[in-house]
Amino acid sequence: MNGNTEKTPTLRVRIYPDARARAGESLELARLKNFASRELRNKSVLRSLLLYEKDRLAPDEFLAKMEIWLRLLDFELVDK
Repeated sequence: MNGNTEKTPTLRVRIYPDARARAGESLELARLKNFASRELRNKSVLRSLLLYEKDRLAPDEFLAKMEIWLRLLDFELVDK
């Protein structure tokens, strides 16, 4: 161990098997936006993207954007 006690921020997401997308359903982004506001740097590109995102997204739109968000998060954690 290198003695570094800095914790990496985590966001817990639960995806339930019975939570299938139906017409008109959307996902609430309040917890994700709260995480971004609290844990990411003020100049973070990911933070800005998440905070400017709509408050609700269709499941397919959320999944499409999630891949990009995760790549940005990896990039920002390495750049820290």
